[in-house]
Amino acid sequence: MNPDLDLRQLAVRRENARSTALRRPRRIISRYILPAAVVLGFLAIVGWAARDSFLPSRPVTVVPVFTTRATVQQAG
Repeated sequence: MNPDLDLRQLAVRRENARSTALRRPRRIISRYILPAAVVLGFLAIVGWAARDSFLPSRPVTVVPVFTTRATVQQAG
């Protein structure tokens, strides 16, 4: 190892870099809106599939089925 080596000479000076750097555009759609839409869509599908367990049941009346047998006569 060379004792005369100064690493500060190899450093890049970035005093003006912050003022000239371009701001990256904020990707609000891909970062916030799209994931929120996916999560809300998933929750909507799960809620729609489970709506029967959340809603109260409707009262129904069960009626027995009566079957009759009739003979058909051909006219003629």
